[in-house]
Amino acid sequence: MKVLYIEARSKFEIPLEKLKEVKEKKIGLISTVQHLNQLPHVKGELQKLGKEVFTAKGAITQHEGQILGCDVNAGLRVASQIEAFLYIGSGDFHPLHLAFKTKKPIYLLSAEGELEYLPQARIDEFLRKKKAAYVNFLHAEKVGIIVTIKPGQENLKLAMLLKEKLEKKEKKAFIFMCDTLQLGELENFDCKVWINTACPGLQLETNFLNVADIADYFRS
Repeated sequence: MKVLYIEARSKFEIPLEKLKEVKEKKIGLISTVQHLNQLPHVKGELQKLGKEVFTAKGAITQHEGQILGCDVNAGLRVASQIEAFLYIGSGDFHPLHLAFKTKKPIYLLSAEGELEYLPQARIDEFLRKKKAAYVNFLHAEKVGIIVTIKPGQENLKLAMLLKEKLEKKEKKAFIFMCDTLQLGELENFDCKVWINTACPGLQLETNFLNVADIADYFRS
């Protein structure tokens, strides 16, 4: 079955009065696909306020400044040049991943024109959850490895290599393949820890560990 993705854009202009509250001078501009048509408007307003604005293209994204749950490279590629990010969109799913990767402050600009910082408490909560998941992994006898069949995210070879390495460490490892992941279904299996080889952003809403999180375990 072929899958066709159609990009959708917001049809109204975001109010930009609150941009005056941005203190930093060098700003990395990022957004999800819905608000990409707002980027030139926002960039122009920031430049009027005396800001330097930086954008880049991600690894698998189609557009300048676009980020995905599994690709925040549009932010990573300008991180060394900026003081803060400005994210246009709703929620903190995407910017939280970027905050963890770069340690840079991130402003959140909503479609209604509201501006706020990504709360440090939200970042701290994520780090605590990640640390707890790693401790559980160290003590787990059975480990489930999540593999997606979605185009661009499927990584079965990595999962098989990971399974082999875990078994050498005397853990029992099982590979689970899915398209749409139903978290409730995982309760039917006797695995207390799950390693994610699909979209890295899944980690932000689950207790999954990404493969990079356990790299040091194999060096010991």
